[in-house]
Order: sequence, then structure tokens, then C-alpha cells
Amino acid sequence: MITATCVKTHGSFTLFNEYEFKLDPINDQVEIVSDDGFAWKLHNEFDGYYGCNDARGKNVSFLVYEQ
Repeated sequence: MITATCVKTHGSFTLFNEYEFKLDPINDQVEIVSDDGFAWKLHNEFDGYYGCNDARGKNVSFLVYEQ
């Protein structure tokens, strides 16, 4: 299983909580589900971090690792 720990948030995720990280290598997409149930598409920020921006431009970042 691939786990993502929230390291930077703005309310849709809980800081330092772990989330299931869904990697779809066929479509080259990465997805994570927020606390409110919405799916977010993430991009690689390198060095094990993935993130995205919300509609207001605020960044969310996750540290990703395999267990």
C-alpha cells in the first residue's frame, strides 16, 4: 500500500494524517481523497512529495511512501 502523509494543508485535509495514495500508472494519474470525500489529482513535486492547488491557488502537499 502507498501512504501519503499530509505535510501542508489549507482545510481539506488534516495535517500529519495519513491518506491512501492511489497511483494509476496506465493513465499517469495520482489521486487522493480529502476529508470531505472529494478526489484530488496530484502532481509530482519530487523528492517523495506530491501536491496540488485548490481553486484559490492554495497548495496542499503530501509526503508519499510505501508500507
